[in-house]
Amino acid sequence: MYIEQLEIYGFKSFAVRTELRFGKGLNIIIGPNGCGKSNIFDAIRWVIGEQRLSLLRSSLLEHFIFKGSAAFKPLNFAEVSIEFAEARGLLPFDPSCDKVRITRRAYRDGGSQFFINGMPVRLKDVKSVLAGVGLADISYAVMEQSMVQRVLSSSVADRRSLFEQAAGIARYKLDRNATQLKLNETQSDLMRLEDIIREVQEQEAILRRQVKKTRQYRKLLEQKEQLFARLVFGRIKHLENEKEKIQSELRDKNDELGKLRSSISSLRARVQSKRAKMDELSRERSNILDEISRVRKDIADSESRIKVLEERIR
Repeated sequence: MYIEQLEIYGFKSFAVRTELRFGKGLNIIIGPNGCGKSNIFDAIRWVIGEQRLSLLRSSLLEHFIFKGSAAFKPLNFAEVSIEFAEARGLLPFDPSCDKVRITRRAYRDGGSQFFINGMPVRLKDVKSVLAGVGLADISYAVMEQSMVQRVLSSSVADRRSLFEQAAGIARYKLDRNATQLKLNETQSDLMRLEDIIREVQEQEAILRRQVKKTRQYRKLLEQKEQLFARLVFGRIKHLENEKEKIQSELRDKNDELGKLRSSISSLRARVQSKRAKMDELSRERSNILDEISRVRKDIADSESRIKVLEERIR
C-alpha cells in the first residue's frame, strides 16, 4: 500500500485546490523556503486524524483554514483528501476495495467531518482503519530532523509503542482496550442487573404478601355473603310460614262467619214465621213475645259476635 494522491484545498497556504500524485518507492518534494513543503506534511498528518495542534505547528484549529491574501479571499473551510492505492483488506466493511480515499474537512465555526470513500464516518473509524497498517499514530511516520534524536533518547516503553504502531500491533491493542472497556461495562451492567433482580425479588415478596391478604379478604367476603344469604333465606322462610298460618286462620274465621250468617238467616226465617202466626196464635202471644225477646237477644249476641269477628278480620 502506498499514497497515490493528496488533494489540498483551503488548508493553511493552499488557497486553490492542489493535487499531488505519488508513485511507488521514494518520492521527493523540493522547493524554496516558504513555498509550503512543510504544510504538505501537516496536511498528511491532519487528514489521517492528528489532533495535537503543536505537531501541526498551530495553536487554533481555525488557523488551518486559509485566511486570505492580496490575491485570494478568505475561505470558510479547509479540506484535505489522501488516497491509498493497493489497499485491499484495509477496509473491514469492503476488504476487496483496492483504493481508499480519506477526507477531512474543517469549518470556521468549529465543525469538522471525516469521510472514507465519500461515506461520512467518525475520527474513531479513521483511526481504526489506519491502525491495521500502523498509521493509528502518524507521529512516527513523519519524522522531522529533531524527532530522530528524540526517538533515540526515548524510553524503552516509548520506543516499543513506536514499533508496535509501525508493525500494526496498535490496532489489536486498541481492539483489546475497546473489548476490555466493553467487558467492564458488561460487568457493571451485570452488577446493576443483580441489584435490579434483588429489588424485583423484594417487590415480588411484597406482592405475594399482598396477594395472600387479598385472597384472604375475598374468602372472608364470600363467607360474609353466604351468611347474609342464609340469613335472608331464613327470614323469608319464616315470613312465608307466618303468612300461611295467618291465611289458615283467616280461612277458619271465614268459615265461622259463614256459619253465623247462616244461623242469622235461619233465625230471621223463624221470626218471620212467628210473626205470620201472631194473628192466629194470639193466645200464645205472650209466649211468642217471650220467644221473640229471647230470639232477639240471641240475634243481638250473634251480631255482637259477628262485629267482633269482622273487627278481627279487618
